[in-house]
Amino acid sequence: MNYIRVREAAELLAVSEQTVRKLAKCGDLESVRIGKRAVRISAESVEAYLHAQRKAAT
Repeated sequence: MNYIRVREAAELLAVSEQTVRKLAKCGDLESVRIGKRAVRISAESVEAYLHAQRKAAT
């Protein structure tokens, strides 16, 4: 499984880093904590979220 930085996920989703963190906290995006501060987001969960958003928009 590939993980990306919060900043990269925010760019892919066209949202703020804070929004990505909120989505991860509520479980919409899969994330892992590395140490006390670093967070990585599952690239697959970002793709799935994008797909779901596109499907809901149509």
